[in-house]
Amino acid sequence: MLRKRQESRLTNPSAVISDLDPALERAILRCLDPDPKRRPASALDLARSLPGGDPLAAALAAGETPSPDMVAASGSTEALRPAVAVSLLAAVAVLLVAMCLVRPPQVMLNQIPLENPPEVLAAKAREIARNLGYADRPVDFASGFTNETAYRDFMGKSTHGFEAWNWTLAMPPSPVTFWYRQSPGAIVSTSETGVVGLEDPFPSVPGMVGMILDSDGRLREFTAVPPQLESSGGPSTAPDWSTLFAAARLDMGHFKTAEPQWTPLAATDMRAAWTGVHPGRADLPIRVEAAAFRGRAVYFQIVWPWTTPERVPAAGSAADLIAAFLLVAVTAAAVALARHNWKAGRGDLRGATRLALFNIPLLLLRWLLGAHHLGPGEGGLVVFFRGLELAVFVAASTWVTYLALEPWVRRHWPQALVVWSRVLAGRWRDPVVGRDMLCGTLGGLALLLFTGVYRYVLIRLGDASAVAPNAGHLISVRLVAADAVNGIGAALGLGLTAFLALFLLRVLLRNQWLAAAAVTLILALLASAGSVHWIPLFAVLVVVFGSMVVAGMRFGLFAALAGFYVVLLTAWLDTTSFTAWYGQGSLAAVILIGALALWGFRVSLGGQQVFTGAALEK
Repeated sequence: MLRKRQESRLTNPSAVISDLDPALERAILRCLDPDPKRRPASALDLARSLPGGDPLAAALAAGETPSPDMVAASGSTEALRPAVAVSLLAAVAVLLVAMCLVRPPQVMLNQIPLENPPEVLAAKAREIARNLGYADRPVDFASGFTNETAYRDFMGKSTHGFEAWNWTLAMPPSPVTFWYRQSPGAIVSTSETGVVGLEDPFPSVPGMVGMILDSDGRLREFTAVPPQLESSGGPSTAPDWSTLFAAARLDMGHFKTAEPQWTPLAATDMRAAWTGVHPGRADLPIRVEAAAFRGRAVYFQIVWPWTTPERVPAAGSAADLIAAFLLVAVTAAAVALARHNWKAGRGDLRGATRLALFNIPLLLLRWLLGAHHLGPGEGGLVVFFRGLELAVFVAASTWVTYLALEPWVRRHWPQALVVWSRVLAGRWRDPVVGRDMLCGTLGGLALLLFTGVYRYVLIRLGDASAVAPNAGHLISVRLVAADAVNGIGAALGLGLTAFLALFLLRVLLRNQWLAAAAVTLILALLASAGSVHWIPLFAVLVVVFGSMVVAGMRFGLFAALAGFYVVLLTAWLDTTSFTAWYGQGSLAAVILIGALALWGFRVSLGGQQVFTGAALEK
């Protein structure tokens, strides 16, 4: 009997009853499936597969707003066939390998000499400070990398051709710089994220030192805060300017004395300036400005052709007033809608609360990983409460916005929220959730590969706008993890915003395809504005954003969020030199994308065995 059951095949009911409804036949065959895991999980699951058994369709036909539980219970719960799941996973692997080949040549990090890790550059910065007379041991210090976007724009105007780009990037100055600051006290950030920058907090404590180094360790800028109170006035003596020139690896004999033009913020009693050209770059004229106070240097800066004054009064504009007015109006409207939906009993309080509460630990984890931490008595509690305030504010904003808009989407477009509702209900092991995660990962990689090929062609033609350096995560693995956590919140924000915009246009235009076209054109115009080759870029972005919108309409919100997160992760894929000190972010991106695909693959199978002949045959 066991052998007969294993070897025999079911007779299709339509072979006996010719006019049997195909939906009814599929339901019967599903009940008789030899694999128990593929049979209906409940009577409600079976009822949904019968003709006229979809409660969601019945609620919409009656003009009612389906409940979140009804939305989550609608739709299929069937697992992917093993052959389909394996094919999707293999496609993700192929596209990920292709991204590793196409993406790195687009990034400047692969053309810039980066022999010195941040620890070495920080040690060089401390040595420069000691040589300039700031030998006291610092209580606190911070450092990081940044991009010289102005230098990139300057190169785009003066450098043409792929070979010229490579030669320019291989020579100093570098478009990726290292900043370092130290202080005799704690460095307490003023931002909610707790991240310290070169000017956050503002250098106002006597003894604070800050500097910017090139990627090879040569000095580009230096600032120091002199004492606020002097016990006795000393003579104004000139420091040894050659020490600064040596730190910048400039030959003082090749520079001509000039009249100082740039004024430092620190108190000074002596200023000097020189003009010349950068070593090895006859085409790059530079100006050197320096200042001292009581015989010690307090200011040094190399002024490049692309350097512009930063201390310019900020002028208000009509656009700022309009933006502020719209922010207040949208907030008031969201609060009013949320209150209305709550009183009418249509709001998804459970989903809004879970989504809001998810943001609090997410933002606190990002704060824990990315903030500059201090002791409790050194401003640590202040930094913590700033991070907590931001987390609570974001959670409250998310709760109000979701409660205001989600019921309208559920009323007019519930099919797009089926998988999303299951995720909010905690059904992470649902095979359809895994399917959408796998498909979202594949879609994100496919679109980025398409865009990457276009940008690679532009780079070969010498277009500076196609080069995208990313130096924010080079400092440590901790900050890479902070970026990964921050990407979850960013994907939620971007995905929900784009999805709600699509829904609103769908209601206004009364046609989902017109709404999809409008969203695609708006996103493409915003992303291509200001580009030199904006027409071909606009055409490429229409394809990219159009595919994302159609995929979101086809698979729903959760798949779109998964695709957004993969897009953000691939922005880290700067190099394939995973063993280099700057390859940690790229390796983390590959591992995370692979982990998402593997998780989606496993869940989408619904417990089926993959590597068996019977499973693959099915």
